[in-house]
Amino acid sequence: MSYTVTTAFATALVGWVLGASGYIESTAGETIIQSENVILAIRLLLGVTITVLFTLGFIVSLKYKITDRKLERIRYFSDKKRDGTFDMISDEEKQEYQELQKELC
Repeated sequence: MSYTVTTAFATALVGWVLGASGYIESTAGETIIQSENVILAIRLLLGVTITVLFTLGFIVSLKYKITDRKLERIRYFSDKKRDGTFDMISDEEKQEYQELQKELC
């Protein structure tokens, strides 16, 4: 639900910004040349969005370090869940699984 609301808000925000900058909608077969304000708004929207997403990705990559060993264990536990044999893992593995969850979630 939250993803849907976020997507709807982001789409509306882009529409509002373009509308405020003077965006002109075209109909089928019609060619419209947009004003410099619209072109600037599109460039700013793309630039800000990419910068924010790259920054968030960088911060997350610093916070959640996933080594080859952790990735191997995550795959192991995922395979156990998919196979339906997760209930048969040892107590040490259950503890390791819980620690991985705490660290990565």
